[in-house]
Amino acid sequence: MKPTTIEIENGLKPKWVNTKEALGIFSKYNEYAKTFEVKRGLYLRELKALKELIIQK
Repeated sequence: MKPTTIEIENGLKPKWVNTKEALGIFSKYNEYAKTFEVKRGLYLRELKALKELIIQK
């Protein structure tokens, strides 16, 4: 998976993890609300996408 320009600019790198670990990582999106808004938004986006994928299974 190729990272987006915003992800690259903010030092975020893709990493393959299992579903449980991904949910744990991305569910912490609010921890970045006051310090790193871009990361908060990217984590929230990934969390919503992951939850939707789980629902569809």
